[in-house]
Amino acid sequence: CVTDLHGRIDRVICMNCRSTTSRSSLQGRLKSANDGFIERVLQGGGKQRPDGDYQFDGDYQFNVCTCLECGGTLKPDVVFFGDVSHAFRGALQLSPADPKLLRHCF
Repeated sequence: CVTDLHGRIDRVICMNCRSTTSRSSLQGRLKSANDGFIERVLQGGGKQRPDGDYQFDGDYQFNVCTCLECGGTLKPDVVFFGDVSHAFRGALQLSPADPKLLRHCF
């Protein structure tokens, strides 16, 4: 059993209903919703940075995809600074005598 202490970058989670989906599925939806976006950015003088982001000036329309279940906001299924860790969230559901709790401490 593997516990993902800080989540998984290959999934996205809805901040409203907590449903998850694969990052690759969201990527396909984003690409369909923003057909030709990267090409327009590059034609306008934008550059791809080493980290994969694009740097550009100007205004470009970008359509953000929402949760298919409830229409909520999606984010990577990872723990950001200030978030409650997945392991801690799971540990809250265990009794102090449960041996599984020990795994969440290390």
